[in-house]
Amino acid sequence: MKMIRTRKEIDELCETIVRQYAGDKYLTDPVDIGGLALNYFKLKVIYVRFADRSKERLGCISDGSTMIKLIYNGKVSDYIFPKDTILLDITMKGEKERSRRRFTLAHEVYHYIDNVINGNQAYGYCSKLKTDREYTKTEFVESLSIDEWAADRGAAALLMPKGLIYTTARARFGDEGIPIFGNNMLLPDDKAKIFDMAEYLGVSFTSLLIRLKELKLLKYHRSAEYLELIMGGE
Repeated sequence: MKMIRTRKEIDELCETIVRQYAGDKYLTDPVDIGGLALNYFKLKVIYVRFADRSKERLGCISDGSTMIKLIYNGKVSDYIFPKDTILLDITMKGEKERSRRRFTLAHEVYHYIDNVINGNQAYGYCSKLKTDREYTKTEFVESLSIDEWAADRGAAALLMPKGLIYTTARARFGDEGIPIFGNNMLLPDDKAKIFDMAEYLGVSFTSLLIRLKELKLLKYHRSAEYLELIMGGE
């Protein structure tokens, strides 16, 4: 029977792993997700070019038997990789793709963690859904499966463990919390600080903002207060 983990369980599990791997740097340094994969879990990470470009395949972890279609030397061929080999699409190698590359790698690392706990059940692709094309029911269900949800949650927890987020947020905003107006409006200076924090941690602005909300580090104010501060109430 597959064990379904709660958000809190996933957070605590990933926090413990990062703390054990990073030691004294756990509270201050961005998570070295590549080092965690290679040195802590002894996983092999390979860059490839997935053949099905329409599905925006970003990464997967091999089960050791399933054939994976790749483009190599201009030809589409099927390949089988050793079990627990992480494959990342080569388009994410550039520096501009840093946050997406790190999240995809963390996503696949969590699949490995979940597979060990649950007996090697969750193997699949990490994909990015596109808004300008239709998806089959199978593709859509796959993207929303419990394994994929857990891997996304685990990726966020691995890259943004609670202790690290608390210390980095406190260094930029102090102990009073980050003011947010309504549900989404941030003051320009505060938004810039969150962008800076996201760049430091190697994550996207959106994923960091979600994490800050989850950890209750945002201090909510009325929407009208935003206008008063920005426009002097005019």
